[in-house]
Amino acid sequence: MAFMQNVRLRNSTYYVVFNIPARVRHAFGGKPQVWKSLRTKDKTEARNRAVPVLAALEAQVKAADVQTQSVVPATAQRIIIQRDHAIAAIERWRRATIQRSYDLHWNDAAPEWEPLSAEASALSSMRYKLSAYELDDVADFYPTFASALNSQGIAADADHPVLPKLARQFADAWSNVERHIDRFRSGNFDHWPEDDAKDEAAPFTPAAVPTQSKGGLSIMEGFDAWCAVTNPQEVERIRAYFTRLIQFVGDKPMAEVDASDFDRFLVALRNYPMTKKDVGKLTFNEVIAKFEKEEPGYKRLAAKTVWGWFRNYKMVWTYAHGRKLIPDNPLLVAMPKKPANEIKRMPYDAMDIATIFKAPLFHGAAKMLDAKGRRYGYCEATGDVLVKDAYYWLPIFALWHGVRLEEIGAAKGSDLVKQNGRWAFDWRDRTNMKNETSARLMPIHSKLIELGFIDYIESQPSDGFVFPELAHDPADVEAATRQFSKWWGSWCTANAPVKGEGIDEPRVKVFHSF
Repeated sequence: MAFMQNVRLRNSTYYVVFNIPARVRHAFGGKPQVWKSLRTKDKTEARNRAVPVLAALEAQVKAADVQTQSVVPATAQRIIIQRDHAIAAIERWRRATIQRSYDLHWNDAAPEWEPLSAEASALSSMRYKLSAYELDDVADFYPTFASALNSQGIAADADHPVLPKLARQFADAWSNVERHIDRFRSGNFDHWPEDDAKDEAAPFTPAAVPTQSKGGLSIMEGFDAWCAVTNPQEVERIRAYFTRLIQFVGDKPMAEVDASDFDRFLVALRNYPMTKKDVGKLTFNEVIAKFEKEEPGYKRLAAKTVWGWFRNYKMVWTYAHGRKLIPDNPLLVAMPKKPANEIKRMPYDAMDIATIFKAPLFHGAAKMLDAKGRRYGYCEATGDVLVKDAYYWLPIFALWHGVRLEEIGAAKGSDLVKQNGRWAFDWRDRTNMKNETSARLMPIHSKLIELGFIDYIESQPSDGFVFPELAHDPADVEAATRQFSKWWGSWCTANAPVKGEGIDEPRVKVFHSF
């Protein structure tokens, strides 16, 4: 037995560190890892004491395995899991897991963590996959899900047919758990307990309750209360979605809007035009009537856009229902299914990568900047001019890192940190990230360091943007790279060996193809 792999020295004392398989974590209180003190500083004595401890833990895992198999031996004997019970169990597991981690970190009893280790890198990758719902690529996702349900009293195996139906709910919960744990590791305990949990133990404060109309919380009051808590980006754009909803269902309390209202609105919304015309003075139904009369065959909202509108509605109704401001959440029933991508994006292959990075943009072009120092053209002609700015670094960064374009595009010099000899961007406290999983410590690949990326950042003002030439907007994090994305498409067209093929496959191969 190579048991010394499971023995670690911490604070002059040896410990057994045992990873618990996801399928049996319910037998260990949901813990993914167990630390047992060997109560010795001597390495030889630690070897001797570790053997029976490891054997006992392995026996406990085997016993839990047998018990789990006896609970759900066959598909025919699986229990019936009610949807609301499973959702409630996921929430209980989330809270219990975060609370357990909070207690461990608050008492300095959590396992040691190296922020830029291989383990941290793997965790960062897993968190990204959870946020992108690439769940088939998350190791032990369904065994972990089943273990979470088992820990909350629902006997489910990893193959239970209910699990895929609630996979996204569990992915969100797991992602939230990892986000909190990451905060605790950095000594940030301000976000736990959550506001509603604090309220249970705190005296009642009227200021914490949204002001309601006489007939109950109105739709727009609910939206404003949600905005006050979550501080979303592009508030006015989202507000317009709620204005259109009110125009359709009427300005009535949230509690009176039922699933049938949303069903009718969904049918109507699919006929809403995709237009940049100023139709703000028209009501929802008037806009549709105008286009049906004046522009037959007009282009309607894409299915994904319709789903995006409903996603915002669901967040506000979930907020109000979770805080007991309304009795029910009709969008648990009426929320449309997220549509598949209408056009399947394709990754760049080896030939595409070679084509891109052999281009003059990365080795020298005849001309790169105009008289005002702005980017000129698409660098098709070979020459001696090489400018290392956003247009040079962003493709290289995308090649070596799994980051969103807007994340690196909006990076600041002050985000750069060095820990244990490793360079990284510390985005854990950034408030303008797309989702909480994106707020993370992200190591910078050695290849970029070799190319001079650190020197480039340090040449910029520390309190400014890493790429100041991009169009930055504090209210819109994506503004910085929106124009670059368009430029990239044109650059690929100009530099493709064969037009319409390879890197120049419109809407099929885009910057995200990295």
